[in-house]
Amino acid sequence: MNMTSTISWSLIWSVYPYMPYPNNGLMYAFEPWSGHFDYDGGAIWTGAHTMQFTEVGWTILRGEMLSGGGSYVVYTCPKRKEITIVVEKLEGNCLRCAGAKTTAEQVDLSLGGFAELPASLALWMTNQTHQFVHLGDVPVVKGVVSVQVARDSIYTLSTTTGQQKASVANPPSQPFPFPYADNFEDSSVGAVGRFFADDGGSFTVDVDPKNKSNKVLKQWVKTQPGVNAWLPDMEPVTITGNAQVGDHTLSVKVSLQGHQYAGLCGRLVTPGLNDRRARDGYCLYLWSSDGSREWYWQMFAALNQTWKVLDEGDVDGTLDWHALELEMTGNQL
Repeated sequence: MNMTSTISWSLIWSVYPYMPYPNNGLMYAFEPWSGHFDYDGGAIWTGAHTMQFTEVGWTILRGEMLSGGGSYVVYTCPKRKEITIVVEKLEGNCLRCAGAKTTAEQVDLSLGGFAELPASLALWMTNQTHQFVHLGDVPVVKGVVSVQVARDSIYTLSTTTGQQKASVANPPSQPFPFPYADNFEDSSVGAVGRFFADDGGSFTVDVDPKNKSNKVLKQWVKTQPGVNAWLPDMEPVTITGNAQVGDHTLSVKVSLQGHQYAGLCGRLVTPGLNDRRARDGYCLYLWSSDGSREWYWQMFAALNQTWKVLDEGDVDGTLDWHALELEMTGNQL
């Protein structure tokens, strides 16, 4: 119970929700095309149960685990004239933890040791369906405050005032703006591609080295992290669009510029896995060389970590640019 800080990763989670590690962040912003955001689904209100009731310089007076699961922490200001108590019984599964099981119980806390005992403490609560709700005041009786706490909830009791849940205009949610096209001419050099999210490598807008009047989306990382990796090596991948879209056509022009291959994939179910064969979906790849064959294309389906080649053919390797197009209609490619 000696924790003095929490790292939230990320403050605003703004990548496609079907990519790896979803729902990590204080707020969510999945739709840059609409401006819609979500602050009720994120962890921002669990953080507010501490951040809106304490200030820099406050200290942790004590903290303990609860008999029915969960914990409580008591905070106070330097002169011990204000007090904040955070009681949590959260059960949510975390990125690296299996979650917890808690039960409802009454928590009785003695407030001895303060400069002046308050007559009551304001009570705030958050659970899966209600966020940052003021439940009124709880009386302090003979130096003891008692509160009934439910499972999978977080509560704050405090002498401080001024807390609030901000009300801001939130644009309505909208689907991805199909049909969509981008030639990157309106993007700044060094910027990420509009509506693109990288999940391997690093893709940014750059000037075409063979045509200075043309802008392109370029993949910069040519080597794997090696000993510094915290996951297996990944292909350079950037993602755009809606994973739930039905019939559609994808097209892209690629210039390999000395790289071995480039690809175009659609209907991806698991786009972020490091092995292309583990990404359920359909892909069209252009290869400059695989050590035994020069310049060819392959269309393949990936399902249950099995990579099945559906069709293939040779390519003119003397061209700087190649157009790839993948049309998906019903069960036809």
